[in-house]
Amino acid sequence: MIIRHIKEQDLDTIYQLYSQEGWKTYTTEMIESLVNNSYWKIVEDNGEVCGFARYITDHVLSIYLCEIVVAQNRRRQGVGQMLIEAIFQSHPGLRMDLSSFEDGFYEQLEFRAIGTAYRKYGKG
Repeated sequence: MIIRHIKEQDLDTIYQLYSQEGWKTYTTEMIESLVNNSYWKIVEDNGEVCGFARYITDHVLSIYLCEIVVAQNRRRQGVGQMLIEAIFQSHPGLRMDLSSFEDGFYEQLEFRAIGTAYRKYGKG
């Protein structure tokens, strides 16, 4: 498995992975915009995208993990952990914050709970 930056030819696969999770908010147009406005790490194995992480950072203190998605048939094989480690390698010394629906995964990687996540949508 290799970890690399996103490529234009990954967009359809990323859309499919979001869709498989039931995340219907993500359209192909939105994903194209996100590519230009955030960082991505892709895990590839024999030409197949196994998973990805999208994040933003201030390059000083914090990384915010926006999403991490691993293909269902590649879970529990270390793909998510590889993505987290690759992000920290690219940004040494920074902290990573996130909100989670999979607390056990992050606790296993020694993340600690620091509060509660909230979400509110703007009008329009």
